[in-house]
Amino acid sequence: MIVEVNQSTQLFIAFFSLIVILFFLWELAMLKIELSDFLFLSSLSILPSIFGFFPIFTKNMASFLGIEFPFLLLFGSLVLILFMVVYRLIKKIRNLEKELKTMLMDQSINKFTMEKKLKNRKVN
Repeated sequence: MIVEVNQSTQLFIAFFSLIVILFFLWELAMLKIELSDFLFLSSLSILPSIFGFFPIFTKNMASFLGIEFPFLLLFGSLVLILFMVVYRLIKKIRNLEKELKTMLMDQSINKFTMEKKLKNRKVN
């Protein structure tokens, strides 16, 4: 069974991928996202391009992995990438929470010591 993708579908996939990658490149240039985030997010648009432009390769890859339908490989790969992005975001949030707690504790200690010094000055 030869898998064929018509030309209009390939054109749509190419246009979509180009727009997404240009958007993320702009965001990267404006320093709104990091390079690793750019790579993860652009892979979400590149992966469907691979499936659209190389259908025989993807069919062979799916059959090699024991997957009957190549689109299941595509969606599985996309979900895997999304889980990786979410995992990275969770790690970043946890690190920010730790930093915030540390900063708040330092701030509280500094405030306490300043108040103590002011009280000692008033007493003397």
